Amino acid sequence: LCLSDFPLFSYHPEFYYEFNFCIFKIKIKIIIMKNKLVITLCIVLSAMHISAQATYDLVYNIFQTNCTLSSCHVNSNPSGGLDLQGTGSSSVHSNIVGISPTNSYASAQGYKLIYEGDPYRSFIFRKCNNGLASDVDFNASEGSEMPQGSSLRNEDIELIRQWILYGAPKTGSVVD
Repeated sequence: LCLSDFPLFSYHPEFYYEFNFCIFKIKIKIIIMKNKLVITLCIVLSAMHISAQATYDLVYNIFQTNCTLSSCHVNSNPSGGLDLQGTGSSSVHSNIVGISPTNSYASAQGYKLIYEGDPYRSFIFRKCNNGLASDVDFNASEGSEMPQGSSLRNEDIELIRQWILYGAPKTGSVVD
């Protein structure tokens, strides 16, 4: 197709220029709309990222709710030498990630309290798993499962497991 196929443009060249100008205006409007859409998406995604809570903060809150309120792992008299209260979330992270457990069986197995990247070698995960991950063979020499007298919600156990799988970072959102 060419413009000569349209008799209107052949006889009236002013329509040709007007037509091209209209096409130009439409293209400009489309570009502006695309830019507005991109800007809007960037703002929405940025807001979602800013409001996302760090995964470790969620894990820390689970520990606070289930392990320190019962006075088992508080800094005044931590059961098994495990202080999950600390002086805040940062000190607790330092006290558990990459640290060998005081339990002799777990220590001999090469477990860490939190073994970055491997929840099945993470003593805390093994103690709070409560059968959710069926491939965890909890040995009686590891002591009793935690928390005593109750269990964590399956969602909380899975959050802890995935946080460990992603390297147990102190910052950033690695799990939804």
